[in-house]
Amino acid sequence: MTENKLIPHLKVLNDNQLLRIHSATMEVLEKTGIIVKHPEAIELLKEAGAWIDGEKVKIPRSLIEWAIDAAPSNITLYNQLGEAAIRLNGRNAHYGSGPTTPYTFDVETGEKSKVVEKDIANAARVVDKLDNLDYAMSMGLISDRPEGTEDIYEFKQMLLNTNKPLCAWGYNRKNYETIKDMAVAVKGSLAKLQQEPFYVLYSEPNTPLLQSKEAMEKLLFMAEHRLPMVHTSGGTAGGVAPVSLAGIMVVSSAEVLSALLIAQLKNQGTPCLFGYATHVMDMKTTICSYGCPEHALGQAATVDQAEYYDLPSWGYAGCSDSKVLDGQVAVESTMHDLLTGLSGANFAHDVGFMESGMTSSLPAIVLNNEIIDMVKVIKKGIDTSDDALAVDVIDEIGPQGHYLNHSHTMERFKDVWYPDLLDRQNYDKWKASGEKTLAERVKEKTKDIVNNYKPQPLADEVEEEIKEIVKNASARIESKKQE
Repeated sequence: MTENKLIPHLKVLNDNQLLRIHSATMEVLEKTGIIVKHPEAIELLKEAGAWIDGEKVKIPRSLIEWAIDAAPSNITLYNQLGEAAIRLNGRNAHYGSGPTTPYTFDVETGEKSKVVEKDIANAARVVDKLDNLDYAMSMGLISDRPEGTEDIYEFKQMLLNTNKPLCAWGYNRKNYETIKDMAVAVKGSLAKLQQEPFYVLYSEPNTPLLQSKEAMEKLLFMAEHRLPMVHTSGGTAGGVAPVSLAGIMVVSSAEVLSALLIAQLKNQGTPCLFGYATHVMDMKTTICSYGCPEHALGQAATVDQAEYYDLPSWGYAGCSDSKVLDGQVAVESTMHDLLTGLSGANFAHDVGFMESGMTSSLPAIVLNNEIIDMVKVIKKGIDTSDDALAVDVIDEIGPQGHYLNHSHTMERFKDVWYPDLLDRQNYDKWKASGEKTLAERVKEKTKDIVNNYKPQPLADEVEEEIKEIVKNASARIESKKQE
């Protein structure tokens, strides 16, 4: 008999709900409109048939639906060696770290401190080492480089310390140009980079319903060069977006889809991801909560939307509101990782974020690596092949027998998941082996990676070219400050 295996997945919204959200989004774009603070973007929209009133743009739904059809349904990201590494389509979940936290927890002391350049290198090496982290972001906003150059130095350190795909942010178009030049140095040419892209560039609107000049400059730059991008809303329910999940989804979708339209008008076929945050403001603390269940649920719903639009999806995973590596981190990270895995967010970031996105934690990345490994076991579903059903083996052993030394057991033990960090010893053996807590084991592994792991290096001439690009860009930025 042929096995018809069901792969477990989570779907939050039915087709009728998706249609209602889409229709509401189209109504907002047609009736309320958005503010666009970039002349070229406004001109592209005007020529396509949008209604323009100064900087306010109202967009017919037909234009948005054209853009959805024009954007690619699949994006393949490569590593720096040119090997296909991540396929962003359908419900394939991939996990990565996050960007721009001002603080980090020192790996040796555990103390909270401002991020410096070496922290970016350490984070990239940790991601490079861990099997269940698929791509890297900077995990910090460095404080020991001149203002306006942080994004450039962060991308340099990611290039030098991991071979995995990257997601980068940038201050402005000129810095995006510098980041692109570094990536071209790795690949050898812009054409090769376009054929084998290994990074995604990140930008955001200003919620609610404003596309800033800076964000549009970055978006138009990526479209011009036909490189993958995510233009994602970071609105907070109850703050700059409606408190209801459906309400923040409508506002955010309007922002993301209007940006998608501008990108496709600039260069049809530009690869774009679809997704946004559904953070909730905690009215007791005014904190934008990363660990709330609404955030995880909303992220799963955005994957349903991406599938509805047949676009690659952007999401979140492995983040927490906790301030220390404790049970709260484990609970909130597990919730995010599991919902991300079951929903199938293609490019889920922020693994290792703590303190509501203010502080990065390399031990939290290591802990999440183990959690994601468990999620992958669940995602495999249950094998009901003839060999797995084991009817002949059961008959052979019979009543009151045991399976310990049977060949079926020996052959299939490899399919059973075993932890690296979680402890399964009995109490006496655990006590005799040092009584280490999970947090202690996680910190030990993190220190070992940071102190001993060496990623595959770039060619010497490529590394030197990257450093020269960074040096020249830094000099340009410093010179402009003095004008």
